[in-house]
Amino acid sequence: MSWPDLLSIALLGAAVWLWFASIKAREIAVRAARAACQTRGLQLLDDTVAIIRMKPARDDEGQLHWQRSYSFEYSVTGENRRSGHLDMLGLKVLDTELGPRILRVVSCEAKNLPCGTAQGTDVERGTSSRHPPGDAEG
Repeated sequence: MSWPDLLSIALLGAAVWLWFASIKAREIAVRAARAACQTRGLQLLDDTVAIIRMKPARDDEGQLHWQRSYSFEYSVTGENRRSGHLDMLGLKVLDTELGPRILRVVSCEAKNLPCGTAQGTDVERGTSSRHPPGDAEG
């Protein structure tokens, strides 16, 4: 077998390995996004994540892994769409972030309360959960 043939087989093997590793990482990302939504009473839309960035990176021990960032959409009511994202290093979830979430605003007139009370002052806020480097969520 010639060197070009060996090189072609090695490149094909590396591409297949990367493809399978990416599928496994995506499955972990979907489970992590679903869990983040469920713990906050939200709905993961389309039951999927989309990769937005992939690059080589080193962990705390200096091991080289793929660092992946995924985006996903969730809903508070099922009628609106909000964006979230999560970051992974290898097969470990590092960060799950849900974007701004509109909390229910209560009108003081609708509740027959004097305006200026604590009700009706909910604001938009984001939530994030960080995971220790050795903690894979899934």
